[in-house]
Amino acid sequence: MRAFILVLLACLAARAGAQTTLNFSLDFIMFGSNAPFVFADERGYFKDAGVAVKIDPSSGSGDAVNRLATGTYDIGYADVSTLVEFASKNPDVAPKVVLFIQDKSPAVILAHKKSGIAKPADLAGRSLGSGSTDAGARMFPMFARLNGVDTSRIDRQMVDFRLRDSLFAQGKFDAVIAFRDSLLSIRALGVDPNTVTVLAYQDYGLNLYGNAMIASRKVIQGNPDALRRSVEAAAKAWRDAIRNPAPAIDALAKRNNLTKRDVDLERLTFIIENQIVTPFTRAHGIGAVDTKRLDDHLKLIGEGFGLVRVPTRAEIYDERFVPPLAVRKFVD
Repeated sequence: MRAFILVLLACLAARAGAQTTLNFSLDFIMFGSNAPFVFADERGYFKDAGVAVKIDPSSGSGDAVNRLATGTYDIGYADVSTLVEFASKNPDVAPKVVLFIQDKSPAVILAHKKSGIAKPADLAGRSLGSGSTDAGARMFPMFARLNGVDTSRIDRQMVDFRLRDSLFAQGKFDAVIAFRDSLLSIRALGVDPNTVTVLAYQDYGLNLYGNAMIASRKVIQGNPDALRRSVEAAAKAWRDAIRNPAPAIDALAKRNNLTKRDVDLERLTFIIENQIVTPFTRAHGIGAVDTKRLDDHLKLIGEGFGLVRVPTRAEIYDERFVPPLAVRKFVD
């Protein structure tokens, strides 16, 4: 009997120490913008949740979504609008949002004040640098329509997004379709942000969500308990980073020797202040969702991207994995 009890205790101990391994795809390179996920791993939040997470960079949100759709990755971080488009065409395999993180989309138009652009209508007769595949560029026709702008009167020029900020800084364009944190990039290129007008899509009819934590159908169906624990670990890390982002960058530096502490800290702080902390998330915590706003987001993306079929809320979002408010709330 004593031997049986010892064997049983040994089995229970081994089981308690066992961890589920999940592959995690970032939305881009490992840098300040997504550092809290690395922080969750370095701080031991994933380990404490019984999850071993392998975090890899990607070439972008589209890459992250595709990785999860194939089942080679279990969880990830990606732009919600990119996911919506994928789900429209691939409803049976599309990942789902399990935790909204960016309450605001980063899409903006940056304009040199000297060009006289102070509102959307002022874009007429001006040059506009634009990528071709990012959500802001693809939603521009919708932005223009909602604000009564005749796109035929705009000199829109397509450029590689990697050159966009530098060309704007050089004065090659009056304005560019960019992300809000491009203000940091152009400042590094010698442009005073005070000389730039910011037309945020958010303020002109496109009240869209930004990035979110997503999960594959495989892990949602096959290991929902491990997924729930990993989401809670990530929520804790983002909550902590909102309160004090510096430790997240310290964790990043341990994983990425190309980390520029000051630059990455500023970028993470900027995103937290401009895209994550809002009156809504202050009251309801990160990961909180306004269901009507999400439904409106789906309709806007459907029209803006010209989708043949607009996914339902249930097809792109699984609310069962959102942690309790006590975990997500970042203000007392």
